[in-house]
Amino acid sequence: MELVKTAGKHNQSLKPTMVQGELLRAVESVYLASYRRRVPIAAYLNRYAPSHPMSENVDIEGVMAAHATEAVEHAKERFGFDLDYSPESISQVEQALAEVANDVEWLCRMYGGYIGEVLRRQHGGEWNLSDDLPDADRVIGLTLSNGTRLFPPSKVAKRLHHGEGDSVEFYYKVVSQEARKGA
Repeated sequence: MELVKTAGKHNQSLKPTMVQGELLRAVESVYLASYRRRVPIAAYLNRYAPSHPMSENVDIEGVMAAHATEAVEHAKERFGFDLDYSPESISQVEQALAEVANDVEWLCRMYGGYIGEVLRRQHGGEWNLSDDLPDADRVIGLTLSNGTRLFPPSKVAKRLHHGEGDSVEFYYKVVSQEARKGA
């Protein structure tokens, strides 16, 4: 299946940055959903978007059909579900998404815990559960010894959702710099 066209009516109205952003978000979702297989993003892009960097020549219908095929394979491999493109199969998709959401939450706590532990070990502080934030249930937080309140698992969630613009490396550097100033 060719996923990139040199010309096509479906592609004329899509701006390159929109297509690139949508595809990269989809790539991130598939990568997270199949993290146990460790599918490298570069390999994924080579498979599904061979003309990367993205351009307006992307066949979005082909890309999304490929994503659907990946979902069928992932559901079979991970959950034993036989997705058959029927309306009834949507309940299995719901079950798979519930499990994947648990995986993402676990990744946020795991890597958020790691980032927070690096900060705590470098700058002192203590973990806590905060329930005083507006529009939030209890959240895992870290209060550094200088009084700065951080929420590393939430930061990881933002990184996963928004991409490189919410870099955890940059976050760590800024927080560390501020903690050194306040010490």
